[in-house]
Parts: sequence; C-alpha cells; structure tokens
Amino acid sequence: MMTCSDRFARMLHRLAEEDSGRARELQERIERLPDDALIRLLMAPESGFRFGYRRDHVDETARFLEDALTAEEVRCGHRPPPDRICWSALGDLCFRGAADAPYLAPRIDGIVVDFESPWVFGKLPHIAGEAERISVAHRGTALDRIAAALHLLEGASTRSAIAMQGLTRVILVRSDPTRPDFYTSASTTLCLARSVLRNPFVASATPSELADGLVHEAIHCACDLVEISDGLWLPGGGDSYHVKVASPWTGRALDIHTYLQACWVWYGLWHFWARAIESEAVPTEEGLSFLARAFRGFADGTAVAQLMPHRALIAPAVLEALEIGQGALLGRMTDWEHDLSRTLENMESRLHPTT
Repeated sequence: MMTCSDRFARMLHRLAEEDSGRARELQERIERLPDDALIRLLMAPESGFRFGYRRDHVDETARFLEDALTAEEVRCGHRPPPDRICWSALGDLCFRGAADAPYLAPRIDGIVVDFESPWVFGKLPHIAGEAERISVAHRGTALDRIAAALHLLEGASTRSAIAMQGLTRVILVRSDPTRPDFYTSASTTLCLARSVLRNPFVASATPSELADGLVHEAIHCACDLVEISDGLWLPGGGDSYHVKVASPWTGRALDIHTYLQACWVWYGLWHFWARAIESEAVPTEEGLSFLARAFRGFADGTAVAQLMPHRALIAPAVLEALEIGQGALLGRMTDWEHDLSRTLENMESRLHPTT
C-alpha cells in the first residue's frame, strides 16, 4: 500500500532529478514543520491528488507544495505572511499579501466548506461540470443546508455521523453555470475525503438530499480505502473494466468496479435511512422515499444476480460479502414491506406516468 508520505517522497524524488537544490530545500522545510501542520498538509485531499496522480507536472506540484508549506509556516508563526496569494493545501486558509487579513474558510463540525480555493474552479478530475464564483446569498443558503444535513446525520445515527466526518475532510461547493438548476454530489478516488456538492442552494437540494449525498460520497471513500489497503476487488484486471452492467438504480451502464461500489453505497444508504426513520430524524414519508430509492436495486436479488455472469472477474470474498449483505437487507424488508411497496409504486408512477 502506498501511503501519503510515500507519494510525497516519490514526488520529491522526481523533483530532485530535475532540480536537486529545490527538492532539498522543500525537504528541509517539511522536516521543520510541527506534526499537526505536516498532517494537515499531507492528508489534504488536494495533496493526495497532486502527489499521487500529477506525475507529469513536477514543477506545478512543487509550486503547490511551496505555497502549502508557506501557509502552514505562517499559521504556525514560523514566518511572516508572504507578499503574494498563498493557499493552504486544505483550502481552508489563504494569505492575500502582507497588508490584507487572511481568508479563513468556514467549517461545520470540523469539516472545511470550500467556496474559494483554486481547486473549486476549472476542471476537476473525474467530476462533471464547471464552476463560477458563488453569490453571497447562495453561499449562506449552502452553509445553512450543509449544517442542517449534518444535524440530520447526527440525529439519525451518531455512528454514521462520526464515520462520515472521518471520511470527509473537505466539502467543496460549486456553483455550476452549465446546469444552474441541477443538484448532485460527486467524489473521486483521486482526491480521497473530498465531497463535491454541485449547486447545493437550489430548491431540490434539501438537507435530506445533502445528507444522502454526503453519506453516499463517504461510502465511496471507504470503499476506495479498503481497496487501497486490502487488495483489489477485481483480480481479473483490465478485462473487468470493459464489461458493462446496467445499474438497477439508475439504468446507466457501469463497469464492474463501479457497479460493485454502487452496491455498497446503496446498501449503506438503505441502513442509514432505516435508522433515520426509526430515530424520527426525518418525517416517515420522506425517509421512506430515500429508503425505497436505495432498495430499488436489491429488489428480488437483482443487484447480485446481474454480477453472476461475470463472477470469474470478481474476488470471491467480495461477491460473498455482497450476497450476505443483500440477503440480510432482504430479510429486514418484512419490517417495511407495506410502506415501501406503496412508496416504490409512487416512485414508479412519477418516473413512468401512464398518461
């Protein structure tokens, strides 16, 4: 398993091949940082992306590291503020010249809510959409809804809230002019522990939808970490990425790896919304609509059945765990059968109206 520090060391080695003096200076600055500042820098989602995946952009990554180090050094009182714009790796702190006060990003329950850092704007790896500067009004709405979503999480399940917070270091908020009325959440394994909320201020982005999205992306992060630390889910290698399976939740054609993660995401969401209903963190009817959405793909054993023609490509332990999970979920359905059946019928009628 390659750790954050391993990726950082590899990046410095590549830099040393081009500019040994610059690499040595950066190494010395890193060694002088206090432990908490070093952890902030190395564990930032953007650092993971820069050090692990921007292999052909050594100078750009070195400049990112120089700025991130400067921000941490100023934060720790090791140097005066710079006379240029300088962002922390977490995107939670920006020095804008010696004469101006630094910018501090808001935090909710310890999670950075990033509206302003350079990584908000432009293209994000594996994430659709664009971004423009968010208005003050939309910023306030987004913050209120994120706070309400995290409150809902805590009310539904303290364990879920703790897990989500542990798997989410940054919530990156984007105002997307290409689809101004569309809300969704997203994340990528290239930037672990960073959830992207696209237009979380529109009418459809209720606190419940945001809670669902944050749990959704946190589970993706957990799946990625399991794979990184515990080996591949797909011993079949590259062949498995050419096989497509239709998602029983969305109908989209997914490669097997993405399909497996989707199964675990929806499995986790089912359990989260069951807890939310049981704890009365949401109105029952609203919770049932989310529960039904998560259950759709597991109805009649569909999720696992669609994998059986391709089982030779999947690690046996992964498929066995998914079979056990689906069986347990179907077993619990007797508790919700009547209400869920009605909710699923209502959802189908909205998706496929007869008139």
